[in-house]
Amino acid sequence: MAAPTSLRELVGQDWVTASITADASDEINAFFARHQLPPPRLAVRSQSALTLLTCLAKSDLLAMVSAQWERFEMTGKALNTIRVEEELTAPPLVLVRPSDLSPTSAALHLLDLMRRATSRLAAET
Repeated sequence: MAAPTSLRELVGQDWVTASITADASDEINAFFARHQLPPPRLAVRSQSALTLLTCLAKSDLLAMVSAQWERFEMTGKALNTIRVEEELTAPPLVLVRPSDLSPTSAALHLLDLMRRATSRLAAET
């Protein structure tokens, strides 16, 4: 494959997904449909980031992953990034907790780190 620049050039390739819903095809098929493209061939449905990384690093499978994977040393060196012209969207992150329970100190710290990272990422774009 010679340096694709759009999803259209990736039609027909095998993909791996890390699903956050019961049906992995729902997520990626809807994305391709928004761009008037046929659904991709889903070769692997992973249940963890480690499985996803292993599949990507040891095969020609494709996946849509967070932009941070490119900057993270382990994944950035193991994977090749394909920049496409289409805007790739992701579901929002949310905090869900019982209204009658306060978060633990560790949870508050994690939430603070996530908010800081979000601010930094927003400033980069």
